[in-house]
Amino acid sequence: MFIGQGAITRAEWRTSLGGLLDGLHARWPLAQILVARIYHADWTAEQDTMNDTDLPTVLSTRGAWAAVGIDERTFLPGNTSDSTHPNSTGYTLTAAEWQTAMGY
Repeated sequence: MFIGQGAITRAEWRTSLGGLLDGLHARWPLAQILVARIYHADWTAEQDTMNDTDLPTVLSTRGAWAAVGIDERTFLPGNTSDSTHPNSTGYTLTAAEWQTAMGY
């Protein structure tokens, strides 16, 4: 499975994400944290499962201060420069999606 710089299990990923969220919340307890569902053209179906199942599960145990943000998989395909990073159109779409997610 492709996650960051190396392969980790889904359980390790959930633990790592939970620790990161808890650390951010401890430092900024009044902040609303939105986590994006990331797009990468070469990711496996298991990565999509993590986006669709594991991410919401981890967030649901954190309270109202943590929620799913944007889903890059809905607007980035065809708008990347290298199958991962947005091109100029992709960045415009990403900004618009984040503005909507944040209520602007």
